Amino acid sequence: MPEYAAEVVNKLRIASDMVRENLQKAACNASRWYNRKVKPRFFNPGDKVRVYYPRKVTGRTCKWQSYYSLEGEITKKINDATYIVKCNRWPEPKIVHVDKLKIIETFPETSY
Repeated sequence: MPEYAAEVVNKLRIASDMVRENLQKAACNASRWYNRKVKPRFFNPGDKVRVYYPRKVTGRTCKWQSYYSLEGEITKKINDATYIVKCNRWPEPKIVHVDKLKIIETFPETSY
């Protein structure tokens, strides 16, 4: 009986390793496919951005809602397509894809 149990555990470990490897390949392919049509945008740590947050409110039409309602700050660049963003409404920073971010334009004040 112990030999049989050890053999079953070994076969399950091998199957689990195969599944992990295939899932990693599938994730890489999906990531490459998703990132291929993204417009290149670059942010620096400390930049103020708006984060895409498609929250639907009952009783309002989608036509009048702003989906970029959260304001955050870029804390770190992971790669060309993902950034770590800190927002006041979140308990901890999140990883956000570049196509879900818009820079907040600040214009210098002019005196007339």
